[in-house]
Amino acid sequence: LVPRAIGDALGIPPVPGADPLELAADRLAGEPSLLLLDNCEQLSPALGPMVARLLGKAPALQVLATSRRRLGVPGERLVAVPPLAIPEGELAPEALVACPSVQLFVDRAQAVLPDFQVTPRNAPALAELCARLEGIPLALELVAARIASLTPAQMLERLGERLDWSAGRQRPATERHRTLRAAIEWGTQLLSPELQRLFARLSVFRGGWTLQAAEAVCLPEAPGCALDLLAQLQAYSLVLGEDAGEGLRYRMLETLREYAAERLDDSGEREELQRRHAEHFRALAEQAKPPLQGVNVVVSRAGGADVAEGVSWLERLQEEQGNLDAALHYLVGHAPAD
Repeated sequence: LVPRAIGDALGIPPVPGADPLELAADRLAGEPSLLLLDNCEQLSPALGPMVARLLGKAPALQVLATSRRRLGVPGERLVAVPPLAIPEGELAPEALVACPSVQLFVDRAQAVLPDFQVTPRNAPALAELCARLEGIPLALELVAARIASLTPAQMLERLGERLDWSAGRQRPATERHRTLRAAIEWGTQLLSPELQRLFARLSVFRGGWTLQAAEAVCLPEAPGCALDLLAQLQAYSLVLGEDAGEGLRYRMLETLREYAAERLDDSGEREELQRRHAEHFRALAEQAKPPLQGVNVVVSRAGGADVAEGVSWLERLQEEQGNLDAALHYLVGHAPAD
């Protein structure tokens, strides 16, 4: 259906027996053109060769495709679209409204409640709300649609329900955009069963994880597959990778982690994943004990290699604070001696 849709967009009438992609290529070959293909992820295995054919026959053509994964076309350039910037620190109302995530929230809120404004009274709750929604445009839109019945402070109290908040009547939406849950489900249904399983298992981490942690906790049966599978989840924009100095550190947006945690509950694997997670981070803490034991790290002293190693371990443990807290919480309830 894609070649016919392109032909329709170009106003090319159907010609019996003719290839609609060839007709589109002939039309586009004449002058510089931009072809926009939106929401391509469910079509990308078949769409890539079509785009390659068009580009081969129309050298002046440029294609802009939005997709959770690459089309696989020679010469393709990836432009990442991150979430909107979120407020940082305490901001006065006039500074807060300059933040992109707040701008989107206010714009969508005023479509429902025209006299909504950022005030000294609601600014702190609004800043926290946009930060906890992580700058995800769809999340901001769905939450802002409730402004006629909930204040920003009340929204914060109910944020645990955000996966199921609907678009409401003000926002005509496709089914997959009516709730965050529907949008995430639509995206994860494109994954293979193996990727869906790993996506759910990764929700056991708090604040991110390393490749080694993913291998030990989530894929002990096939640790050699972890790097490739994480790369695929990155390609679908479900996992983020950030340079941590000594290698990539991975994380999920909290909204995605919350959904993945529900899938982990459904799988019946949570108990086993939490056990392996706790064992892994207990082992990390035990590994950190010798270089930290008896070392008082004083910034004003040049402490030599021992202190440098202690500082390195303190930084590493601080990075894993969320995972250490989760491991402690599990062990207190299941293995107090450990």
